[in-house]
Parts: sequence; structure tokens; C-alpha cells
Amino acid sequence: MSSDPRVWGRVKQRLASIPDVFVPRIFEVLRRICPEALSHGFIVAYMLRGTSITLTGQLPGVNRHTIRAIGQARCRLELRELELKAFFENHLSDDQIAQVVSKLPVLEVLDLSGTVNGGSKTAEALAKHCPSLVKLNFNCGTASPISIAHVLLSCKKLAVLKTDGTVMKLLAATEEQRYFPNLVNLNVRQTSLTNQTVNQLIAKFPNLRRLNLSFTGICNSIFVPSVTTSKLEKLSLTSTAISSPQLVRVLSLLPDLKTLAIGAIGGGPIMGASMFSTSLGFLDDHLRQVTDVLDKCAMLENVSLVGNAKLGTVRRVDRALAYFVKKVGRRCKKLNLAGIPALRSSDLEGLLQEKEDEPVSPLQVLTLNNTGVDDGIAPFVSSCPALQTLEVAGTRLSDEGLFSIIDACTQLQVLNLTSARGIDIGDRRRFFEVWEERNKTKQVRL
Repeated sequence: MSSDPRVWGRVKQRLASIPDVFVPRIFEVLRRICPEALSHGFIVAYMLRGTSITLTGQLPGVNRHTIRAIGQARCRLELRELELKAFFENHLSDDQIAQVVSKLPVLEVLDLSGTVNGGSKTAEALAKHCPSLVKLNFNCGTASPISIAHVLLSCKKLAVLKTDGTVMKLLAATEEQRYFPNLVNLNVRQTSLTNQTVNQLIAKFPNLRRLNLSFTGICNSIFVPSVTTSKLEKLSLTSTAISSPQLVRVLSLLPDLKTLAIGAIGGGPIMGASMFSTSLGFLDDHLRQVTDVLDKCAMLENVSLVGNAKLGTVRRVDRALAYFVKKVGRRCKKLNLAGIPALRSSDLEGLLQEKEDEPVSPLQVLTLNNTGVDDGIAPFVSSCPALQTLEVAGTRLSDEGLFSIIDACTQLQVLNLTSARGIDIGDRRRFFEVWEERNKTKQVRL
């Protein structure tokens, strides 16, 4: 439409008359299907409306003038959600973000994930001008612990905090207030958190529901018994050096757990792809103990064991991975077993129904990248009719195994076949088309 001036003129007239409530959804679709058509002028004139605005550094038409326009837009007094994602140093400064948020008096959500310059000035502006703030994502920013503390102390409704930084300084800066009862989601991934500071930090947030301690220096005493850890629904401990006995003790305190990430356990805060080769501390016996505890978590629906490279390397029979899949994995909606080279196809047999009256597995997302599985998983994965995403990059699956899975899993929408050795390179990105062509050929033969 944008290539025809007459059509485009009519489209703009229609856009101008659309109620504000629909604009964020229209903008979302346009960002996905035709980002090149979204110029700075078009965005400012037609898309900065409604109670939610999302801009990313990947949009070619977005620049610092586009960001500044948010603070001057008609919707600024009603704007509740602002996402400025993946902006780098030369695109957006801390000053510019601070100037915008200072003009958004009812802002409830600020997401700066991937934006490196969200810093102390932005935090101070939030503390001063945005008393209704509920969610703050600073996970790639440069905000100081003191400025983050000001947000905690000023924004009494804050429930979600994702931040980097020095935890000791944050604790010192919030010493005057003992508790922050409204905070339910705390993400301190990749911070300087240690055994000495973790309990002091968690004690300030007695009503936590979600806690991310991944890639930190914690190893043993995570929770003080007096802390109400039983309320946790999500716990991420990926790439920490927590011992297996301590992990079992912690999990036994979490009956309401829904999401658990224990990737690369035992190796400490390891970054990047090396995580898959250096996590040597989590063994089969440890997984059995964890499985027995998780079997009692009736609400569990998402588990990640990614990168625990030693699992499955000890026993050929009575395998811990098979025991885990049978007891825990088949109950999950999301299961990540990537980066476990010794994982075998037979370990997934537990996905099958044992009895006719037993419910089928609700599994929707299964990640098996860089494992030892092959076409042998086909009958087991095919027993999961709700499956929507299957990641088998770097495995030995062939066309035939995948054909039978797609035939059975009619809701499957996403396939990751990167470096799948049994699939032709030219077919890996278009395998659903290959499957359709195969079906047409079969029908012609019939």
C-alpha cells in the first residue's frame, strides 16, 4: 500500500480515524510484517497513540527524534506502558530516556531490555515523576544501585524489578526501609550476588513469586528458613554453583513452583556457549533426587535442564533422564533438555500414556538441541498432540522421523532444524513445505 501514493493517502486517513485503543495492536503487526515502511514521520503522526508504545532499535525509521516525540505526544498523559528495546549507545542516551519518562505521570511499565544506556538519570526521573510504576526492566542498563534504590523507595507499587548492578550497594541504599511487600518479581541475573548477600536481599521482598539468580556467585545457603519461600512460582538458578543437596532442600520448600531453570548447575557463573561444556557438577544421582522432589510439585509446567552435560553418561539402563521425563517431563508444557549430549531417544519414552485413562502429555514446547536423539523419538513426541514448538538443532533426526511427528502433532508451528544432519540443508528452513509436498505426492499415488 505504501508504494502507491493514492492508496497510501487513503490508508493514512483511515489510520487517523481509528480509535486509539486499536493503534498499539496495529503497530505491532506493522513492525512485524513491514518495518521498512515505518518512517519516523509516519510513526510520530499515526502510531504514538493509546496507552502502550513499543519501539525497538531494529526499526530503521526510529531515531532519537522519534523517542523525544513520545514526551510531546497527545497520549503522554495516558501512557501506561513504554518499551524501548535494543537501543545502543549511538541511538539513545540516558538523558533522552529520562526526559521522556519525566513527562509520563501515569507510567506503570518501563521495559528497557537490551537498551544499554538506560541509567541513573532515567531511574531518578522514574522515582520523581512516575509514582504508579509497577514494572521496571533495567537488565542491560547502567543505573547505579543508589538510583535503583530511589525507585524502590518512591514507587510503592513496584512489583517487578529486573536489574544489573552491585547488590551490596543496593542493600545499603535501601537500609532505611526493611521490607518491600509489593515486589513479587526480582531478576538479579548476572549481578554480584553472593552467599553473603542473597539472604539479605531476599528478606527485603517477603512476597516474591518469581526469582532469577542465574549467573551469580551463590553456591550453598540460598534461603533463610524464615523467608516465605513457599510462595515462589518461578525460580531460575542456571549456571550457579549451588550444590545438589542444597538444591533439593530449596525445592522441597516450594510446593507451588510452576517454572524451574536449573541449567548448567554446579559450574558457577559461566557465560555464553561454554555453558554447555563446563557444567560438570550435576550428575544422574542428583537428578533422581531432584525428580523425587519435583514429582510432588503439582503445578509445575516449565523445566529447563539445559547444559547439564554430565547427565546420562553413567548408566546404560535405569537412566535418570528417563525417570525424570516419566515423572516430571510429561506433565510439563515446556521442557528444555538441550545441551545434554548423552540424552537418548529412549529417554523420552515417558511421554507416552501408561494407561488408557491417563491424560496425554500437555507438552507445547520441547527443546532437544545438541543432544543424541534421532528418529527414535518420533513415537514419543507424536504422543503430544498439543506440541507447538520442536527444537532439534544439531541432532540426527531425518525426514521420516519428522514426517511422522508433523502428521501426529497438528498444532506444530515452529521447527528448529539448524545443523540437523539428517535433513538436507535446503530443506531445513522450509520443512513444513517439504512435508506438504510429500503428502501431495502420496495422494497422487493413491
